[in-house]
Amino acid sequence: MKNFMIEYKPLNEKEQEGEFAAEPQKSKDAQKAFKEQSKKGGITTETETLKFYLPEGKKISDEETAKKVIKIFTDEGVREVKAPDDVRVFGVVKIDLKSHVGFYTYLGGSGITGKKINAATIIKSHVGRGWGVKDTYLAGAVLIDHTLKSEDLRLYLPLLNTGYTDTLTLLLDSTVVNSFVGVGAGVPVDMEGSRTALIGVTLNNTVIPEGRRIEPGTEINGLMDEEKKLIERLEKTETNEEAIGIAQEVLSRLSNSGRYTSLAVAMLVVPQKSMLSWKV
Repeated sequence: MKNFMIEYKPLNEKEQEGEFAAEPQKSKDAQKAFKEQSKKGGITTETETLKFYLPEGKKISDEETAKKVIKIFTDEGVREVKAPDDVRVFGVVKIDLKSHVGFYTYLGGSGITGKKINAATIIKSHVGRGWGVKDTYLAGAVLIDHTLKSEDLRLYLPLLNTGYTDTLTLLLDSTVVNSFVGVGAGVPVDMEGSRTALIGVTLNNTVIPEGRRIEPGTEINGLMDEEKKLIERLEKTETNEEAIGIAQEVLSRLSNSGRYTSLAVAMLVVPQKSMLSWKV
């Protein structure tokens, strides 16, 4: 991870661009595939406004392609049933066949002419459960799954409607490339359930731990200062006991929901310290 830059199979510039067809799929064909290939309520949309783009040469009217598209949105749910569940696709959406989208997600694009990012564009990325992606560009991105069920089996689910803020963590007007983003990152939004949003951010080659506050408009290239400082502290240790003490200190900060991710990143950058993880 030279210069604190994350290098986990990054997409090159050509891969980041994607190769989408110039014209969207016929909305009636997309709607038909969503209904026929998934269970009732698995994928919902509005045919009148949907502009669904696939890679060049792929037609959702073809049964094999339709099955591959549905597979993008397929997860394993209760009773080991594999099917899409409460995925909402609205407006302008561009997605390749190598991405994955989890349950209870929202993908939407405004399609506003002249706007820098006016679609939900997803290239070789994972959109985890409970995320919303609105007018956002993802390439080589990993949005980690939310926990959708509490210990007392109470569900924390988005409501079934077109409102893009009705998600657990929202990405809006943003760009995320070759990066890992934990749940609850961004700033709080005025909604029930302690929901958060990343607004107008640019994340490149980085790891954003769970719950990390990221102000609107922030641009991040490489690891954040918090992880850099932790790496430097670990690099300066001379004994295992010192390193273990630092790790235990990090993990004791119970108010920091991303402490495990932050420590894991530091241990990856300082591999000689990773052996300590089983002792902490």
